[in-house]
Amino acid sequence: MNGIQSFNTPTLNSESPVSFAGTSNIIERINSNTVIPQYPVQINATKSQNKQNLATTLLGIFSGFAVSAYTVMQLKWIKPWILPKLQEMGSVSEKNLAEVDKAAEKVLQKTGLTAKGFKIIKATHENVDKITDSILKAINNVTTKITDKIFGKQTKEQRKILKKIRNRSFKKLSDNMYREKLRNTISMIADGKNACCVPVTKRIIMPQKKLSLTVFHEIGHAMNANFGALGKTLSRARAASLLVLPIALTALIKKKKAPGEEPKGNFDKATTFVKNNAGKLTFAALLPMVLEEGLASIRGYGAAKNILNPKLAKKIPLTYTLAFSTYLSFAILSAIGINLGIKVKDAIIENKTNPI
Repeated sequence: MNGIQSFNTPTLNSESPVSFAGTSNIIERINSNTVIPQYPVQINATKSQNKQNLATTLLGIFSGFAVSAYTVMQLKWIKPWILPKLQEMGSVSEKNLAEVDKAAEKVLQKTGLTAKGFKIIKATHENVDKITDSILKAINNVTTKITDKIFGKQTKEQRKILKKIRNRSFKKLSDNMYREKLRNTISMIADGKNACCVPVTKRIIMPQKKLSLTVFHEIGHAMNANFGALGKTLSRARAASLLVLPIALTALIKKKKAPGEEPKGNFDKATTFVKNNAGKLTFAALLPMVLEEGLASIRGYGAAKNILNPKLAKKIPLTYTLAFSTYLSFAILSAIGINLGIKVKDAIIENKTNPI
């Protein structure tokens, strides 16, 4: 009645026998339409599955990073052979050392770098800390200029506050970030295992005796940083190498799309693009560094070949080519490594999720 369903329930009285037929029908109907809740079991199963998926994902990411890093680290197996070879090819006898030093000073003058304040410093274990401090001071001066540009003109009181901030934060940050690493680099130079140009301090830092011919390559770096649109562009673009780690992180963390699955939203599109092109993007990020190194060698040799003794100048191209090959190899191995890492990570997750 009025659309409300009614059930015929048995009427009990003292004169008639008790009938449970109606009650049985009700119980059967209730049982047939009732599902026993399984919530605790389902929740536990879901939690267990989530833990397993997380463990699999982390294993995949870790394995991907390990494979990628191992691929790049193959250069370490080559380095023990390359470094002695470079030291042999890039060094000269005691007799010719003074000639190379004089030629380097002439190249600095001829290229206009002396007028810009560039000097060549010979690193020793006695002046490692002095050189390190001078570079850190130059870095702090750069941060000062940056903050001045950001905040614009300041009152006397504002300048005091900013100076305190710089002294407490930027100086401390640069000291913590760079000092130990920088000191190790200068120590390597003092040992004759490296050389470098620091444009921000206008210093070219060389070993006392070894790798003496590489001074012209370092002069080439100074030329790139100061002269010519291409050199300046490549010098600044070297900072793109800092993108290698974010590219690797994005590519390894990003979940692989199912066949036919399209990205949703701009962020998903961007991260999917990075994952699908991680190898190319890694090589592209390192390419400015590789090209700048090559240009430094070309410009340095070009400036030195008409000043240096022809016999000594003849040694430079092969030395610089061997050194350049290490940068190119690093870029190639980095690109291959991230591609292999992604494949390993995706394969681990796919095999765990869909076991054969």
